[in-house]
Amino acid sequence: MKKQVFIAFYLLFICIIKSQTEIKQNTIQIIFKGEPNLIKKSELEQGLMQIPFVSAAKLYYKPEKNAGEIILIINRDIRSKGEEIEEFNPISVKNYLIQNNLEIVELNRKD
Repeated sequence: MKKQVFIAFYLLFICIIKSQTEIKQNTIQIIFKGEPNLIKKSELEQGLMQIPFVSAAKLYYKPEKNAGEIILIINRDIRSKGEEIEEFNPISVKNYLIQNNLEIVELNRKD
């Protein structure tokens, strides 16, 4: 009987802890210049999605301006007290774009 009560309290404790963590989504807009290889557009989007916390990536390119836009959806874990577990690092996005011959002109974060 004591074991069953202990298990019930343990499961209740686990449920309370899990309910205190939520996922928050942010959108990041990146304006870039340069010419991405349009054959590799999907590869570029897939590569961006490999960066931690990036759940979606969409590339828009205007060849007449030799510039474009990337929209990233970022997921973050938030504790109920507002304490973030880990933060998204935009430097990893910048490094990835530089490797693909793209230069960031502007970066906007929308919470």
